Amino acid sequence: MKKIITIVFLALTANPLFSQNSYFEFTNLQTDVWGNANDQMVGRAYIRNITNDTMRVKVRRSPVSLVQGSSHSFCWDVCYTSYTSESVHSVTMVPDSVYTNFYADFLPNGNVGISSIRYCFFDEDVLTDSICVIAYFNASATGIESAILPEGNYITDVFPNPSNGISQLIYSVKKDAGSSKLEMHNILGSLVKVIDLKEKNGTVKLPLEEVGSGIYFCSLVVDNKTISTKKLVVSK
Repeated sequence: MKKIITIVFLALTANPLFSQNSYFEFTNLQTDVWGNANDQMVGRAYIRNITNDTMRVKVRRSPVSLVQGSSHSFCWDVCYTSYTSESVHSVTMVPDSVYTNFYADFLPNGNVGISSIRYCFFDEDVLTDSICVIAYFNASATGIESAILPEGNYITDVFPNPSNGISQLIYSVKKDAGSSKLEMHNILGSLVKVIDLKEKNGTVKLPLEEVGSGIYFCSLVVDNKTISTKKLVVSK
């Protein structure tokens, strides 16, 4: 029997419905878990209705980037086949209720790489009442993080995002690179934090206790050149 591995769930940084949402919130998102390419991966998310209204909630699935040969499906009240992108059935959620029976299933089918799929939860009566996340399915031949990071200089989106405590991101730097660091700037361009990256790949944690609410930008800087920048929303 194949082992079931929980995958990485990351908040969708660019989606304003997530960063400024008044309809739903996630009460549980799991992160930093890596799986073998021969194992089934299962993602979980708990969704709370934070309005004063009863909602009939559906899920829509849309691939962002898939490793060739992989397959995926999901369960929302009932389990659907890989051919279904939007749940047929809705789940009735009363005010302040939490629904825990969402499962994002992913089968690498032996194929190594990182796949990402967007899941949006929405009220079928008011489609704009929604919240989205991107699930990153990380499959390797060994289950080791460094084996599946893309070659070259690379950082993932920051997660969780928005955040009021500690956020983090995953990075990879070329083996022949010199100095590398992560810089955090505020929206005015002022440097807020610098973290030297001593390893060629890994996870960087961003303590936000001394950072005020607002929009920040996290940049990977390699050999004094900015390679990639990700947005972070701090909400306290």
